Amino acid sequence: MPLSAKAESAALPPLLAEPLTAAAFAPFGSVVEEIGPGRAVNEGRGLRHDGVAGLVHDTGAVAPVLAVYAISASVWPVETGEFERHVRSAQLFVPMAGDGLLAVVAPDGADGGPDVARARAFVVPAGTGIVYAPGTWHMPLVALEVPARCAMLMWETGTEQDCEVWRLPAPLRVLPPHDAPVPPGD
Repeated sequence: MPLSAKAESAALPPLLAEPLTAAAFAPFGSVVEEIGPGRAVNEGRGLRHDGVAGLVHDTGAVAPVLAVYAISASVWPVETGEFERHVRSAQLFVPMAGDGLLAVVAPDGADGGPDVARARAFVVPAGTGIVYAPGTWHMPLVALEVPARCAMLMWETGTEQDCEVWRLPAPLRVLPPHDAPVPPGD
């Protein structure tokens, strides 16, 4: 069930995207990448890297859901009018096709919604997955420049607790990493 933020007259300042790093993303989840040497599998044709995702869920979220998301291409700047979160489960996205994604996250605000003033935007390179920690506010994923497909895994309860949506009072505009925000009045 969508929730709404209190109406505000001022537009939200633009948010500058940054390259994804595991350290910068850590307060919101984890980055899925090869860590360490791995171990040989498949008769030595491959390496398996365990423990790279941080997938967790509470005991009430008992139904694993594996889905494929087909995401239309967006161009910079990107705008969103909502954030969502999944309080009972982490949510994993692994890219299957595309040139990169935009992941925008925010900590909890005093009003129970996302603290958009402290939001961060990350450019997720092609071939890198992400895990949103349970309860992390995030905008819906954006495919940058070309369409993308991602595998998504999370656990669900079959109730409204599976996805909480928060509508923003004004759209949040996200700029690419190389752009600087334009001061108001310019």
